[in-house]
Amino acid sequence: LRARGVRFGVLRSERCTGDAAKRTGNEFVFRELAGQNIGDLSAAGVRKIVTSCPHCLKTLGHDYRMLGLDVEVEHSATLVERLTRDDRTDVPSARVVFHDPCYLGRYAGETGAPRRLLTRFGAQVTEAERHGRDTFCCGAGGGLLFADKEEEGTRISQERLDQLTATGADTIVVGCPFCSIMLRGARASSNSTVECVDLMTYVDA
Repeated sequence: LRARGVRFGVLRSERCTGDAAKRTGNEFVFRELAGQNIGDLSAAGVRKIVTSCPHCLKTLGHDYRMLGLDVEVEHSATLVERLTRDDRTDVPSARVVFHDPCYLGRYAGETGAPRRLLTRFGAQVTEAERHGRDTFCCGAGGGLLFADKEEEGTRISQERLDQLTATGADTIVVGCPFCSIMLRGARASSNSTVECVDLMTYVDA
């Protein structure tokens, strides 16, 4: 944003949006966090929020709106895609696969911007068995990120990692911090050599 001359601010007392609390059924904690955040955002005169987390995109853009917060909420992928439409790179192409986060691809329906960004910055994008609006969960959904263990059998994160690596891509690109945690964990436990990087990190490199 600074490189593009975009004016922005950051809340001094930023809290969690309460997404995890809401998805796991703790409505009391969610409402408490949401009330505090809405108060701070309203007091600061915020008109637009940019987030790199699809969970926050869903929570701020839908759940907070139901509680009275009327602001535009945008994922960083769509913002940066718009800001860099005149950019091109001479970096040699790398073969990558983009893992669509559930709350970005399946629920928000945004599948094009991340791929346009990757192509624009030198990537050869290949597709996994499940992608776009039919994406496969990383295993963190519904509070499973905080679960001590999953049911017996192949872990969801490992199954998704297998789908992504089956493409032959050198790098897995993600657009969600939850997905990053799960896929990096699966990568470490399986001694996989494929890289796993965040979309914004890939573009900035």
